Amino acid sequence: LREVADATGTAVSIIEGRLEVPQVQAALAPADTIVARVEAAMRYVDKERIVLNPDCGFAPSVQNPIPVDEAYLKLKAMCAAAEQLRRRHPA
Repeated sequence: LREVADATGTAVSIIEGRLEVPQVQAALAPADTIVARVEAAMRYVDKERIVLNPDCGFAPSVQNPIPVDEAYLKLKAMCAAAEQLRRRHPA
């Protein structure tokens, strides 16, 4: 377990190869925030081992309802972040 802060000062944790972001923060994260969090993780994990995965927070259920519009906006931000990261950190 490692605690790191992204460029916004938000605490994130690297656990078992996953970047854990507080759910409240993750729900509203724009692409620039996602990029900052990934770049904070890159101080400890090689970029080749980092994958943006929409799995966390995208399992709608009675306990965790997710409006389609919200899911779309999250995926759109994640895709924009991936594009920015590929430009900033080419293979």
